[in-house]
Amino acid sequence: MSTTLNWKEIERLAHLLNEWLKGAELVQIAVPKIQAGKMAAKFEWIYKFKRPRAAEHVYFYLCLRPQSPTLAAFKHKPWDVEDGASKSPFEQKIFQELRGKSVESVNAVKGDRVLLFKFSAKSRAPILSFVMIPAKPDALLLKDKGETHEYDLVAQFRDPNTRAQSHSFASNHTAPKEFEARPELLVNLETWSEHVKASRLQQDQESVKSKLEKQIQDRLKKLEKSIAQSRQALAKGQDKATTDYQKMGDLLKAHLHSKPKAVKTNRGYVYELESDEEKIEVPADLKFSASEQVQRLYDLAKKKINQKKELESRLADLERSADRERSFLERLHAVPLTEEPDLVREIQFAHKIPSEEVLHSKKNPKATVGKAFVSKDGSLIVVGRNSKENLELTLHYAKGNDLWLHVKGIPGSHVIVKLERGKSPTLETLLDAAHLAVYYTKGKDADKTEVDYTYKKHVKSIKGQKEVTYSQNKTLMIDMDSERLQRLLGQ
Repeated sequence: MSTTLNWKEIERLAHLLNEWLKGAELVQIAVPKIQAGKMAAKFEWIYKFKRPRAAEHVYFYLCLRPQSPTLAAFKHKPWDVEDGASKSPFEQKIFQELRGKSVESVNAVKGDRVLLFKFSAKSRAPILSFVMIPAKPDALLLKDKGETHEYDLVAQFRDPNTRAQSHSFASNHTAPKEFEARPELLVNLETWSEHVKASRLQQDQESVKSKLEKQIQDRLKKLEKSIAQSRQALAKGQDKATTDYQKMGDLLKAHLHSKPKAVKTNRGYVYELESDEEKIEVPADLKFSASEQVQRLYDLAKKKINQKKELESRLADLERSADRERSFLERLHAVPLTEEPDLVREIQFAHKIPSEEVLHSKKNPKATVGKAFVSKDGSLIVVGRNSKENLELTLHYAKGNDLWLHVKGIPGSHVIVKLERGKSPTLETLLDAAHLAVYYTKGKDADKTEVDYTYKKHVKSIKGQKEVTYSQNKTLMIDMDSERLQRLLGQ
C-alpha cells in the first residue's frame, strides 16, 4: 500500500505530530542509511527532537523523493544514520537557524499537501515547511511576517541559490473533497509509521538489488571478454605452426659434434639438419656460435612455457571470478535480502578486488603488481609473486599510508594492505596479510615464521639494487592457520 499522502491524510498527521512534538527541541538532523546496503540514502532525513520534561526523543522521518514523498515519526531511532554524510547548504542553514529551538505547533495548509512546523522565537518565528506534492516535493525555511499566510523565504531545498522573497500558503478551497484519510493506517502515529518503515525496507531492498545486479552484469561482461581473449591467446600459442623451440634446440645440440654451418636461404640464415629422414631448418644468428644458439633456443622454449603457464593462471583467475559473479546473481534472485543479510556485504567486499584479480601498474599497464585478495574485514591485500611484481607493487603502486609486510630475514613476497588515510588495519586483516606473506614466501607447510610490517612510507629502495630497506617496523609471529589460508586462497 502506498505511503504517498493526500491532503486530508497530511491534515490528520499534522494533528498527531502536534501532540508528539509540541514543545520538543530540535537537536539533530541526520541522513538515514539504506538498510539493505548500509549506504546513505538520498532525499531522506531524520530530525531528532527532545521532548520537554521527559528523557525521551522523537525521530521525525522525512522523505522528499520525487513521486513518493512521505513522513513518519518514531519514539526510537528507526534506522542507523550516516554520521559522516556531508550536509547540503539547505541542511546547514536550517540546522543553524533551528537548532535548540522548540516546536510551537505543527499544522497543515487546508486543502493542500503542505505541512508547517512553527518554531518558538522572540520575534518572527521560523517555519519549516514540507511540500509533499509527488511531482515536486520540497522543503522551505520561512520567517513569519506577522501577516496571515505571509512569509519571507529564507532557504529552499530544491533551489539552494534562491534569494529572499515573499511566500504564501493559502487554503485550497477547490481541493477534491472525495479524498479520505485511510483510517486503518492513520488511527495513530505508531501504526502509520510502522507502515512507512516496512514500505521503505522493501523499496531499499529493491533499489540495492537492482544496483548490485547491474554492477554484477557489467563485471561479468568485462570478465567474459577477457576470458575470450585469454582463450584465443592460448589457442594461438598452441598452434602447431608455432616454432617448437625445444625440439629445435635438442636437434641442434645433437648435431654440435658435426660443427653445423649456417646457410643462407630466402628466409635468412638457417642450419639444415636431418631428423628422422626429414630435413629441418633451424634459424641461425651469425652473431652467436651453434652452442650459444642451442641455449638461446632453450631460453625461448622456457619463455614460451612460462607464457603459457601465465595465460593459464590468468584464465583460471578470470573463470573463477566469473563463476563468483554468476553465483552472486543466482543468490540475488533466489531469496529476499532479508533472508541473506550478509550477501550485500559479501558482494561489496568481493568487488574491491579488480575483476581480473591481478592488478596492473598504472605507470606501466603491461606490468603486473601482484595478486589481489580481500581480508575477512573487507580490506584489499595485494601480494607480489616475484621480484618484478614486488618492486612494482612497493615502489609504484602502494601509497605512503598503506601497510607493507615481508617475512623477516629472507627473500620473499612483498605484501601491501590498502588503507585509507589515517586508518589502521584490523587484527583480522593484519593476520590475513601476514599469512599470505608466509605462504607466498615459504609455502603452506611453513613452520612458525616472523613477519615484519610497517607503513610503506618507511620502505625505501636501495640505489642500484633490486631490493628495499625498511624501518619503524613491528613483528608478528605467524603459526599457519590452514582454515584462514584456505579462505583467502579460495577467493
